[in-house]
Amino acid sequence: PLLLGNDVVNMKKEHLDILENKRLIAIDQDPLGKQAKRIQKGRKLDILVRPLAGDTIALCVLNKSRRPQEFKFDLSTLQNEEYVKGCTKTSYIVENLWDGQKVTDANSISVTVAPHDAIVWKLK
Repeated sequence: PLLLGNDVVNMKKEHLDILENKRLIAIDQDPLGKQAKRIQKGRKLDILVRPLAGDTIALCVLNKSRRPQEFKFDLSTLQNEEYVKGCTKTSYIVENLWDGQKVTDANSISVTVAPHDAIVWKLK
């Protein structure tokens, strides 16, 4: 269950859309039940991974700074991460869980992350 401490009746649509995002809810309710693990802690960006059922991975980048940050990530580096080792591949179908956009046969991610924002992907 999700507990909210705000006036849900007058909630902005943009906030409600976040709470009702079925792709993110599926990550939260993944049957494998493992938590996310931070694999990189930086002054501006943190990177987290979470193994999911079906040999898939959730990948999140969190921008902790007040400015947009460039994020470039070689997905092959996940092969060195013991926590997700059984799920790693040489290329992935990468799905952005905020907007549902997919990229097939991807081996890297390169995006600009807005200030105080997070981007979450599902890697199949």
